[in-house]
Amino acid sequence: MTILERRVSAPSQAVWVALLIVAAVALLLWPTTALLVRFWSPVSDNVLSHAWLVVAVVAWGLVREAQNLGTPPSSRPAWLPVIVTIAIGLFWALGKHAALLIPQQLLWFALLLAGLWTTFGTVAMRSLLRPLWILGLLMPLWEMPHQFLWFASTQAVKAILGVVGVPAYFEGNVIHLASGSIQIASGCAGLAFFAAAIATAAIIGYLNRASLKQHLVLFAAAAAVAMVSNWLRIVIIVFEAHRTDMQTPLITKDHYVFGWILFAIGLMAYCFAFASYGLKTVSANGGAAAAPVPPMQPTASRPMPWARIVASIAVVSVGPLAVALTSNHHQANAVPAALAADLPGYHPVPVQSSPWYPNFPGADAEVLLQQDSTHNGAFVYANVFLSQTNSRRLIGDGHSVVPEHWQIDSTRSSERFAQASATDPSGQVWLIRYVYVVDGRFI
Repeated sequence: MTILERRVSAPSQAVWVALLIVAAVALLLWPTTALLVRFWSPVSDNVLSHAWLVVAVVAWGLVREAQNLGTPPSSRPAWLPVIVTIAIGLFWALGKHAALLIPQQLLWFALLLAGLWTTFGTVAMRSLLRPLWILGLLMPLWEMPHQFLWFASTQAVKAILGVVGVPAYFEGNVIHLASGSIQIASGCAGLAFFAAAIATAAIIGYLNRASLKQHLVLFAAAAAVAMVSNWLRIVIIVFEAHRTDMQTPLITKDHYVFGWILFAIGLMAYCFAFASYGLKTVSANGGAAAAPVPPMQPTASRPMPWARIVASIAVVSVGPLAVALTSNHHQANAVPAALAADLPGYHPVPVQSSPWYPNFPGADAEVLLQQDSTHNGAFVYANVFLSQTNSRRLIGDGHSVVPEHWQIDSTRSSERFAQASATDPSGQVWLIRYVYVVDGRFI
């Protein structure tokens, strides 16, 4: 069978098996899968605004590699991948119970790899890893290079402004000009550019079957493009601010789109320069030869190994099963009412109907009770957070327990909740209770 015939042929059984394992992991670890979906959303985190494009490339690569594999052997899975898969699943369950979001997501990725390893074996897994490892670039590890990128951007801009002759005084990450000051904020570190450039380099390396050394060259060049693009963006903004006495649209309106346009120009130049890098290997006699394509193994002679597939899904299910057997989600859903159960003479009212209520965006459940007395009746507010993320914080930006202009009468805490009693400027009495819940347990 020729390469062309292979590419247009119907999907092999290995493709369906691989997709089945991926779907099983995504569904069994659904709470973490949902976290990743939110994490990859451009709205919630623009650092990974390219995430779904990468996911599409990885999915295509997985199908491409699985197409070249034969049907998984019908024998039982090897003991080593089984043990590793079970261990990863149990560690994921521990992270789920402890509400450790980053470990959960990293272990989700590890369990996906372990499940495929258990199903296909070590030799086939080497081929599947070629595209799958790129998915690791979408895991929540991008805070690691952030501080370095921030520091490097500040120092580079300082040096470049000195070369171009812009009179500026640096105080940490604040640039003082004659007409005003500009801060190189945390979001100006260029992390989104860096993440997108590294992902592009990884995809080019995969498509060209680049070696490890060639991958390192691709990554180094992509990192340089991202960092230099960000430095030029900041320098141009500062230069224009100096030239226009802080009246440039890059200051008065927005410089976000400008940054991405500048980075896109650099990234297109990078793709043009490295489009064929690693595509060909050098043969022993010094000539260029195309990298060999692994032969397709026959699949018609063996039936679908359902026993092996079921066994693989079973070991992947150990961690989620442990969570299901030890969780009390039904209790968590009843927490708001339970927080007010010891207060007779109150009835529930719509939260939005009150003159004010504590602001906790992203709460999984909240309840507002009003005292039966119609004259100056006290309100009781309670909420529950089942998990905490950047956009769903128990305590953080946008949240308030008691406004600053209210009078706090008393506060107390118990094993089940924290409480504040306060009076608003109109004399209305409020009783506010709040709690953080992990898998139905008060903490």
